[in-house]
This record gives sequence, C-alpha cells and structure tokens, in this order.
Amino acid sequence: MRTARRAGFLLLLSLSLTLTVLGASQSNSSDSNTNNSSNIPKTIDTTKTDSLPAGARSEPAVTGNDARKPNKARPNSKSELSSSSPSASPASLVKTRQLLRELGAFLPELGGTVVNGQPLTAKQSEVLKDLTKRLGSTISALPNMFQSGNSTADLLKLLTDSGLLQFLTSSASAKSSNVPGTPTSEPYTVDWLKCRADMLIMVNGLATRQMWALKMIDSWGKPESSILRGNTGFLGNNAECRSVHYTNTTTFANVQGNMCRMSIYLEATKDLLAGTGEITPIYFDVCLPRSCQSQDLNKALKQIVKRDDGSPIVTATCTADLDIGQDPWAIVAVVILSIFLALMVAGTLTEFCVGSRSHLASNLINAFIPSNSTTDLSSNGVSSIATDGGLGKHHGHFNGGFEMRERSSIPTGDDTDAMGKNYPYRRSFVDAKWLTGSSSHGLPRQSGVSDKKPSDDTAHLSKWQRLLLAFSLPRNTGKILGVTPGPGSIGCLHGIRVFSMAWVILGHVIIFAAGSNNFKNRLSIYDLTQTFLFQTIVNAPLSVDSFFFMSGLLTAYLFLKECGKKEKVTMRQGILYYVHRYWRLTPPMMIWIMIVSCLVKYVGEGRPGWVDYPAAQVCRDNWWLNMLYIQNLWIERSGCLGVTWFLANDMQFYMLAPLVMIPWVYRQRIMGYIMAAMLITVHLASNAWLVYDYNFDIVRQGEGYSSKLYFRPWSRVGPFAIGLLFGYILYRTKCKMHINKFLVVIGWILAVGFMLTVTLVTYDENKNLFTDPSGWPVEGKVVYEMLSRPGWAVMLGWIVVACATGHGGFINSILSWDGFLPLSRLTYCAFLVHLTIMNYEFMSPDSTQLYTITNLIYRFFGMYVMSYAVAFLLAVGVEAPMLGMEKVALAR
Repeated sequence: MRTARRAGFLLLLSLSLTLTVLGASQSNSSDSNTNNSSNIPKTIDTTKTDSLPAGARSEPAVTGNDARKPNKARPNSKSELSSSSPSASPASLVKTRQLLRELGAFLPELGGTVVNGQPLTAKQSEVLKDLTKRLGSTISALPNMFQSGNSTADLLKLLTDSGLLQFLTSSASAKSSNVPGTPTSEPYTVDWLKCRADMLIMVNGLATRQMWALKMIDSWGKPESSILRGNTGFLGNNAECRSVHYTNTTTFANVQGNMCRMSIYLEATKDLLAGTGEITPIYFDVCLPRSCQSQDLNKALKQIVKRDDGSPIVTATCTADLDIGQDPWAIVAVVILSIFLALMVAGTLTEFCVGSRSHLASNLINAFIPSNSTTDLSSNGVSSIATDGGLGKHHGHFNGGFEMRERSSIPTGDDTDAMGKNYPYRRSFVDAKWLTGSSSHGLPRQSGVSDKKPSDDTAHLSKWQRLLLAFSLPRNTGKILGVTPGPGSIGCLHGIRVFSMAWVILGHVIIFAAGSNNFKNRLSIYDLTQTFLFQTIVNAPLSVDSFFFMSGLLTAYLFLKECGKKEKVTMRQGILYYVHRYWRLTPPMMIWIMIVSCLVKYVGEGRPGWVDYPAAQVCRDNWWLNMLYIQNLWIERSGCLGVTWFLANDMQFYMLAPLVMIPWVYRQRIMGYIMAAMLITVHLASNAWLVYDYNFDIVRQGEGYSSKLYFRPWSRVGPFAIGLLFGYILYRTKCKMHINKFLVVIGWILAVGFMLTVTLVTYDENKNLFTDPSGWPVEGKVVYEMLSRPGWAVMLGWIVVACATGHGGFINSILSWDGFLPLSRLTYCAFLVHLTIMNYEFMSPDSTQLYTITNLIYRFFGMYVMSYAVAFLLAVGVEAPMLGMEKVALAR
C-alpha cells in the first residue's frame, strides 16, 4: 500500500512538472527562426494571472529588446515545414480547457490524500485513471495544437483558467487558514518581495523562450529511476543553475540562479528505510532566483501546505551566500591557524640555521634527500611521535589504542631529545629497512645498542630555539614517516591498529552511503544486511573494542615498566600521568573542532543546499564538553565530531586505571585482579540489564542502542580492563614466555575461530531482517552483547601475547611490518577527521549514482586516503609540535 501511495505521489509530481514547464520545453527552433517576429509576445498580461504573487505584479514587464531576435529562415528548414502546419482548432482548445479544469478541481483532493498517507478511494482511483489517460493523449497532441509563437502564453492561460496553476503554486490557498476565505499572512520582507519580482521575470523569460530562463528550468531535479529501490533524491545540475546571470537592459533587473533543495515529508515514505521508523524525505532540487532565501520560502511553504499539527510538509534549503569577512569566529580561527603556520615556518628556518653551523656544506634540499647513514631512526627519542614528544624512557606510552609509538606514560625531564649524531641533514625520512623488508617482527627490543640513551646535540640551544624546533616541518615529518620501530615497542600492535582503523572507515562509508542521497538504490544496500559476508560490516564496531583493548594493554604495560622497578609511584609521576594524557589528546581534538565549527562551512560554499556543516552548531554549543571529556554522558550534545565519545570513554578509563595498576606496583596482585574483575563485572552486568530491558541491538532500534549502551562508559569498559590484565602479563613475563607448540596451535584455532564466529554469527539473526524484524529472542541478544566484546578482547590478547613472545608465525610478520608505522602514528588524527570528511562528501551531493560493489570500493579507498592525508596535516602541524613543546617545558 505504501508503495502504491509513493507511486501515486510521484506520478502527481511528474504530471505537475510536465504541465508547468511544457510550454518552455516543447518550443523548438522553428518558433525562433520564423520571419514573423510579431508572433513572439513582448509581455505577459499579469493582471489575468491570479496565481502570480501580488507583490510581483507591479514589476515592469520584459520588453521586446530582451526577447531573442529572430534569425533569417533558411531554405528547406524545419521552420518552413512547421509554419505550414495547421493551428489548433477551437474544439481542441475547448476539450483541453475542460480537461484541465477537471484536473485542477481534482488535484487538491488527491494531494491532501497523498500528503496524509491515506489510501485512495475507489472513486478517486477511477477518476485518476480517467484523467491520466485523457491527459496523456492531450499532452501528445499539444505540439500540433500550439504552433503559433504564443504557445507558451496560451498554455499559461489555460492553466490559469482551469485553476490548475493556482493549485500548483498555492499562493492563496485557503487551506492554510482555519477560517475559509481568511487571507493568509505573507512574510513581507524586502528579500521576499525581490524574490517574487525575480520569479515573475523568470516566468516572463520562459514565456519568451529566453535561454537563461530555460537553463534554470533545465537544471531542476527530475524523478529518476530506482524510485522503488529507495531513490528519494531528485538532484539537479547545480553548476548550470549557478551559471545563470541575467540583466534586463531596460529595467536593470538582475536575476541570478541559485539551487534550493526542497525536502518533502510524506507519510507514504515512513519507514521506507528499514529500521528507521521515521519519514524519509524526498529531496527535490529547484533553481530559483538568488534573492529567494530559505526562511522566506519556508514561511510561504508552510502557509501553502502543512499538517494538522502545524508542522511543515515541504521545507526549502537554498545555497547560502557566505562571507567569511562578516564572521568574527571564522576570523579568529584563521588567525589561530595562521599562528601555527608561522611557527612552522619559523621552526623550519631555525632548523636549517642551527644545522648549518655544524654542517656548512649542507643546504635546504639535503634535508629531504635520503642518505646512506646507518643511523637508526628509532634509537632516539624523536624518530616517531611519542606520548611525551621525545620525553620519557624508550619503553614509554603514547595514547593507548591510538598511540603513534609506545613510550613512557610518565614523562621524565632527564631524558633528552637526541636527534642523532647526524642532525639535522644526514637523516633519512625512509629507512632502508623498509625497502629490504627487514623487521623486528614485533619482538620488543631488549637491552643492547638500540636501547642506549643517545646524545642530544640540541642541548646547547636556548629554550626558545628548542621551542621553535618543535614546529620544524622536516623534523616532524621525519617523526611521522619513519619506518623503523622504536626500542621496546610491540610491533604487532601497529598492524592491529592500521587494520582496525581501516575497518572503522569501511563501516562508516557503508553507513553513510545507505543514509545519504548519493546512491539511487539505497534499499539494495539495506538488503546487504541480510547477507553472510556483510556481517563483517554490521559488526565493524568490534574494531572500536580493539582500540579500547590496546589502550588498556599499553597503559598497564608501560606504567608498570616505569614504576614497577622502584615499587612506588611518586607524586610527580601521578600528576604527569594525567597532565600528559590531557595534553596529548586535547590540542588536536580542539583544533579540529574549531575548524569544523568555524571554517568547514566556507569550504563547502556553493554546494547545492549548503548552508553550514551539519554538526557545526553542535560543536559551537558544546565544545566545552569535549574539553572536559564528559560528552559521552550527554549523548544529545555529543554529535560534534561523531567520534569524541570514544575519547571521553578512553580518558575516563585511563583515569580509573591506577586503581588497578597501583596495587600491582606495590605487589598487591590479588587486589589488582579484584579491581580489574570489578570493571569487567560492571561491563557484563550493564550490557545484560540494558539489552534485557530494551530488547535492542545495533541493527534494530539502533538509535536507542547507541544512546543507552554503545556510547556509555559502563557498558564499554570490559575490553579496556582486559587490556590492563594482558599488559600486566607482558610486564611480568618481560615478553619472554615458552608455550608448548600444541597449546600454541590450540590457542590460534580458538582465537581465529571465536573472532570469526562473533563477527559472522549475526547472519542467523539478520538473514530474515525484513520478514522477522524482532531478531533473536531477548535471551540470545543478552548472551551475545555480554560476551562478544570481552571475548573479542581476550582473543586479541592472545594474538598480542603470541606475537610478542615469538609464537606469532607469519601473522606476526604481517602485523609487525614496518611499513605500517607511518599509518599507525597517524591513526589518532585519522580517527578525528574521517567522519568530517565523510559528512562533507555525503551530506550535500551534487549527483547520484547506482550502488555497486565497485563504487563502494572506490568510495572506501578515496575516504581512506583523504582521511590520512588530512590527518598528516593535523599531526605535523598540531600534534607533533604540542608534544615537542611538552618535552621542552618539562626538561630539567
């Protein structure tokens, strides 16, 4: 029934558009090539067109100077053949007029039925069939009926006399008032009056068949294929619309094209996309004069047609004209970014000036040319971005799951920068080991040459010089692009981090593709939910639990290496434990929030229907929640970047971690185990209670699932706590563990088997998603939600332990490949920016395309590359300099 109502509405829409623009589109070259130019109307009698806005009738008419001048007729041309055709007979005109009157009387009744989502009555269906049949034959005969130059004017007159044009424009709809006959209130603003006057000029242009007006109509969106497969976006040609610039040389009236995206909300499209339970809007692009503003159009549209509760049925969003010079916050953002850019230039120049003192033969180019130096980039404190920007011991900590390199979680001021003996020019950005395939295979470096504390040849520099060097582009680029793992690092974590981030991006690409208007056949994407392999996308959120697990593992492993030997935690270490973490995560996040809040909307200026970045206002209103890392406790305010809920959870877990780790430092192992077990118990209990109470999962009632369970810290802490336990195991065993080969085989079989099962088992629940929307019984959902995430973390822990202790085999060789290091270091920034890039691409599309696997693959790799490219700019310009400044500030 809903499909029939949708089809009926779209038929109505198609017929309306056809009648409105037929006069302009059916005119051919024969009308403009005849010698009798007197047939071309110079004006339109606006006094007889009741449907035109009252405020626009006083505008001067378009004169004959603006009409297209006729060309000389060519012999044997089509114009000569057309001119000999007989004109429309009076009987045909009377018949057409009668048909249009019947259609004009019937459409208001039909439109009200369709808008309210009600089924057609038998009488309405019969009338619609009869009118459609007669209308089809009449439209096919129109080219022969109107052969004179006044064809467009004649058609407009017919539409006006029949009342059909009044219904289509609804400028004086009595339905908008509760009292019949009461005049409607109109938004009489200067812009609105100018808009109506410009629309009158546009209609005049259509009547006189001027190309600029025809281009405006031609650029409109039109119903396309795949309507029954979820195509609700009828997008126009934005470039063609915005290319229209018309000036009347007599009245000096100016009309410029601007695309407006209409959103039509019908009951017939409710729950069109499975599981949403909401009305899916129909998007329709119309090219209108630039003077027409969204707020004025929305006021007028609400007066024309609205629901019984007063909510609008049609809304308009016109492409906004943005002026960054009038936006003080955007100016502030530009100034801040300019300061960072200036510091990068100053730091780069300082690097070359300082280096030239000891390397007089070097020049600017040498800094970017690989040398034959055998210096180990990872043997010093800054070969990769670290948690402390080069501070701390070489086994330190970065940022848990998103770390660029495992370094000390507690910076110590007595460690030095140590750029290496060949600083700054004889340093290769691409280490030879990457080319030869040499790798540590993930085994942590033991004591040896690579663990020696390298000398610091910048110790003689003043503090301000070292602060400037923190912004050096060559230095920070070397930190990020270095491909030699540092001493004490667990190599397999880099591969896990890179693959997990790819999984996150792939899942979000699919979600955005299904929810946006980029694809015509969106229901085909939803159908994939019922396939076996697509469960890897449905369960892609498990990749987030991988990051929680890695964060917990590295937090415990590196904290215990820092404090476990002395069996105590000093006050300074406790303070720096928290201060460093906040300094590590906050600057890149807040800079990106600033960019999203203030500048992204100017990047998208000119896109169809673009006014502002979708989440920009949320960022402006709730940026302080992100600074405090409490946005996961106010879900309705957490939609700024779409990913910061993870950072809030991770920060809160990090703050609680000492409750588990400090007993281990003081050799109170049982107490540490109990605290970790309590965190895991909270995870299990909260998941069981929430799923049992609400009976939801990530596919069904996804919104409630996210706000009540997915984003909340108490229901996500389990993998982090399990990571703490495995970090303690690695610390206690010093990554040296002998395991029986039989147990190794059993361990790998269990790990791979369990992870595949958790990922693919939901096929049993989703294979009949549309016929059995309830899914598993609530008991089955409880078991899956309780055990899937902790079980995933346990199996991932086995993989890390096996790889770190030499039992990883070829899997460890893959995960520990040194080529993953640059991508691993960029993971945090890529996580911050990737949803913004997807929103920018998917939320205001210029065109649509059919969904195919090939298109999704192209979209995924495009988003992946763009995310890491933008992440590199954020890392080299903000993240690395902030860590370098921390090192200088804490140095003793």
